[in-house]
Amino acid sequence: MRTRVGNSQFFMVGAIGFLVGFFAWFFWLLLAVSTWLSYFWGFGHLNYMSGIFFQNWAFHTIFRSLLSLSLALGSFGCSALKQKYGSNLALGCGVLYLAISAVLTSSLIIPISNLSRLLWYIYYNPATLLNVGLLVLGATLLSIRKSLPNSHKALWIGLIFILISAPTLTCFVNVIWYWGFEFWLLLFGWLYAINAIATARFMLQMRA
Repeated sequence: MRTRVGNSQFFMVGAIGFLVGFFAWFFWLLLAVSTWLSYFWGFGHLNYMSGIFFQNWAFHTIFRSLLSLSLALGSFGCSALKQKYGSNLALGCGVLYLAISAVLTSSLIIPISNLSRLLWYIYYNPATLLNVGLLVLGATLLSIRKSLPNSHKALWIGLIFILISAPTLTCFVNVIWYWGFEFWLLLFGWLYAINAIATARFMLQMRA
């Protein structure tokens, strides 16, 4: 009984984490749309792919904080998958999510002038780390889908995470590193947001 209660709470926290991930993307969308509108109404200047976050430290920090929080909370959902279904891949996914969240958080805490070269790149472009996490999560859901209450939904959620991350880490990785994280948000962010909502609902269903 205690394990079931723990799993239920962990799934709830994980679901909240993916909802936070959706709101991180939605926050970026509002900034992007407002920037375009201000440009067309003559109140601003638009620099293509210059990066909204590079020009506004506060917006950049809010977005990065939401993303870090999403990954940290999402790791609880992965831990629940490990406890309930005995998936070592789910445990690894949870540890990876925590590690990525820690790296992103450290890039906010450490003064940018003191960042190592690697952390400096991650600070401005966390797409690679995020998509490694999505790839592992997708593989986790596919590997245990037959044990899940709704295997069909798990199949589609896992496939979409892989379809988001695989092109990012192969075909588009150099383009995204050059143009910035917002280019990934433009290409795949909407699909990630839809899948984040689906994952949150899926984890809530697994609480029983």
